Amino acid sequence: MFVSLARATLFLPIYCTVAVAQAGDRITFTDELMPGCEEVGWLVFRVVDDLTSLPVEGAEVFLVKEAETPIAGEFWYTRKGRTDANGVVRIPTADIAKQWHVQVLMHPDYGTCSRSEREDSVWRVGRAFDVPVLVLDWRGLSAPGAEIGFCGHCGHSPDLANAVVGEDGLAVLAGIDPHNHIRDVYVQHPGLGLGYDAIDWYPGGPPTVIHCSWSMPLSGKVVDHLGQPVAGAFVAANDVHRGPWARTAADGTFTILGGRASIGASQVQTVTGQRVFFTSPGSYPVTLTLPDPDGDDPSEGATDVGEWRDPTVATREVRVQFESSGEVLGAAVRVPGCDAIRGVGDTVEVPTEGPFAIAFGPKKSVHGEPAERVYAFDDISDLPPEPIVLQWFLPTRVVGCVVDAAGQPIAAGVRLLVDWQREDAGDFDDCPDGRFELMVADSGLEVLEVRARQDGLRNRLVWLPLPLRGDDVRIDLGDIVLSSEPQLLMTGPDGPMAGEVVFWSRAGFQGGGHSRDWSLDVDGAWQGPDLRAGDCLLVECEGEDGELPWRTVLEGDGPWRLSPPAGQLDLEVETADGQLVAPVVSFLDQQFEIDDRRRLRRLPTGPLRLWIGAPGYRTAVVDAVVTTQPQTITVTLPPR
Repeated sequence: MFVSLARATLFLPIYCTVAVAQAGDRITFTDELMPGCEEVGWLVFRVVDDLTSLPVEGAEVFLVKEAETPIAGEFWYTRKGRTDANGVVRIPTADIAKQWHVQVLMHPDYGTCSRSEREDSVWRVGRAFDVPVLVLDWRGLSAPGAEIGFCGHCGHSPDLANAVVGEDGLAVLAGIDPHNHIRDVYVQHPGLGLGYDAIDWYPGGPPTVIHCSWSMPLSGKVVDHLGQPVAGAFVAANDVHRGPWARTAADGTFTILGGRASIGASQVQTVTGQRVFFTSPGSYPVTLTLPDPDGDDPSEGATDVGEWRDPTVATREVRVQFESSGEVLGAAVRVPGCDAIRGVGDTVEVPTEGPFAIAFGPKKSVHGEPAERVYAFDDISDLPPEPIVLQWFLPTRVVGCVVDAAGQPIAAGVRLLVDWQREDAGDFDDCPDGRFELMVADSGLEVLEVRARQDGLRNRLVWLPLPLRGDDVRIDLGDIVLSSEPQLLMTGPDGPMAGEVVFWSRAGFQGGGHSRDWSLDVDGAWQGPDLRAGDCLLVECEGEDGELPWRTVLEGDGPWRLSPPAGQLDLEVETADGQLVAPVVSFLDQQFEIDDRRRLRRLPTGPLRLWIGAPGYRTAVVDAVVTTQPQTITVTLPPR
């Protein structure tokens, strides 16, 4: 089936002058700014659905200034705008030129996301997803009650979403883009470090896991040089971009969560912007005394507890024995208040008293693999006899059976692709009777390649969703049917689109504007992973004879037989005053600068709205009816 893009056009009333066009077309003019022809001091761009290219109406766009003292759970912005029915947002910026760095977008149906200050004039946004996050403490245990924040830009930007860890150990970040260009999660809870790390999640997959180190609350009070409490000051344990920071209450008290004691509450920024630095406090609670602003050094403060010293921990060497299925493992011992003690070979140093944990994992990480496994102990007396066996997760067992269209098992070969690529994949496992069992050391979304051993049957790439690792994890793919018919065929005016590169995207599987590509075979048949309704396919143009990118969204169950649209249109643009301009043409998700004439091919037939403009001229709104026959629309741009 062919999926037309013509439905992406909207017809809305515009109250402006009407120019004469050829029969069936209508040209009007408006003074509204459009992308590409905006004036200095304005931010103008369009927001479109990443898959369908339909305009996104009602999205709030916030212009955000990075803060030196970001506070968890707070959102701030300098100015905001809202997209209209055509997905266009117009925000005046002349008076706030240096007061924002980041754009943040929020919409009920689209994932909360961000991008840098200056980006493309078309912002492709993905659908909203609720992303589960499993928060683990330094012992490998869940952390109910912990608060998490989703940071979509550098650590100096505000939270895009927040959540609280429930009794099941999970927090759910609601309505976000899980593939935002930055997608860091940090944790705030007594006893937990920030756990500042990026999420890696896809729809239907296991929760993303955030491992937190040990941390004590860094509490105290800020007073001025006369001993009076200072309210509204910011206090930091500057470990990462995020801080962490805290704000003093009316009585000058503060508590920093997630900071390392060895760095400590070592910087204060007052409400007037004055920065004061301290040596890392030796203990908590601490009183941070600001210097006399008229003194010799107004940037150096004092504490009442001395300077931090790394604690001395008495340890004892114990022997360990790693058990795995080929991975090279390494271990470290965690003790509250100390840096991790690295193991050497088959021994580790454990404290002679108090709680500790032995964390271990592969020295060379495998794609998608959990970073560690942790055994926690209340005291050295809880250790089992030496050597202490450290059992790494057993491989995940993936089973299935390759069958023909009649359901009969057939000989085949199977292998796991590494990051969906064949280049680094290993040899095929032979399955003479179609049945297979693979031992997999990954988690997350992977692809299984199934190669037919019988003439006339097509190979297949099967989605392989892998859960978190464990000791008895088994995935049954059931029957994998190989057919003689391709799932998708693409043909052009001259026959099969042999070897054409097709870009694939699916909601929640990649960030806006990003995709993966596969080449069609000599018959124009799809060679990528299994398709489903809602998938978006894009064929880029070659830049010849006015061909445009062709984007389509699959409908129904397939198999699909697709051809690019055959609509064509010639545009001629001139100005009433005879000036040379470089007009910008916008329609659907396309925007480009043209000379005075441009041929457009591979357009969807039917109604199509285009915007044509140039700085200093009124914008032409062209409502055209595209056909397969050549036609020319001439637009004369009047000055503003």
